[in-house]
Amino acid sequence: MKLLYRHSFRTFSAPKLLLSAALVLSLSASLPSYAEDLDVNLDGADIRQVIKVISDVTGKSFIVDPRVKGQKISVVTSRKMTKAQLYETFLSILDVHGYSAVESGNITKIIPKNQAKQNPLPVVDEESDNEPDQLVTRVVRVEHVPVAQLVPILRPLIPNDGQLQAYAPSNTLLISDRSSNIDRVIEVIKRMDRE
Repeated sequence: MKLLYRHSFRTFSAPKLLLSAALVLSLSASLPSYAEDLDVNLDGADIRQVIKVISDVTGKSFIVDPRVKGQKISVVTSRKMTKAQLYETFLSILDVHGYSAVESGNITKIIPKNQAKQNPLPVVDEESDNEPDQLVTRVVRVEHVPVAQLVPILRPLIPNDGQLQAYAPSNTLLISDRSSNIDRVIEVIKRMDRE
């Protein structure tokens, strides 16, 4: 049995919102395969309602900064999504609206994007399986080019809410940003790091 999860957010009274949340929770407990058939379209949904539904569907726990409020979210999709694809879409939604999700153990903090680099981000390597919009830190060793020469070239590729630092003694770069952008920067480094 496949469950089609369709939700269009409008203004809800508290009882309707609680009933919707209870329905999502009861369905998630009784039909574990529903997550493979999610059809999510949002029209003017409050960001806090979206965070609640994402938590219910994915099972993730969020701590939401008080400054995360007031944004209306619209998402139009023509395909069904898995829970993983839904979470990836959620991270993109946060990015577009100026927020970030910073993972800290089993909790994910939803904070303004400009505050993200001040939080401890996970340090990952090339083999790590990260969501493209997940904030991470990578340490990149450069073999042939002094990192001090690379920093001015790479800095424009890092957004203001990201970070790029050079550590000359080991000729390494420390990059904190979205995983997909770090992958792009590393591709540029590989093309420049030649004998």
